Amino acid sequence: MKVAEVYGKRHDHVIEKIKGLNCSKEFNRLNFRGVEYIDKKGGLRHSSIFNQGGFSLVEYRSLDHLMK
Repeated sequence: MKVAEVYGKRHDHVIEKIKGLNCSKEFNRLNFRGVEYIDKKGGLRHSSIFNQGGFSLVEYRSLDHLMK
């Protein structure tokens, strides 16, 4: 699922908000993983993959609220 698209937000803003969640290092380690990928133009981009626990936290904290 592409969270930025679903919430109508910029991808880089979503990544920054996820990085800014006040979670323990252990929670982050277990629920979020940073990845890199090559975009359509050949540029290196950063993204996050998260499991159900990570998504639930993001959903609970309401990205719409966090993005304002």
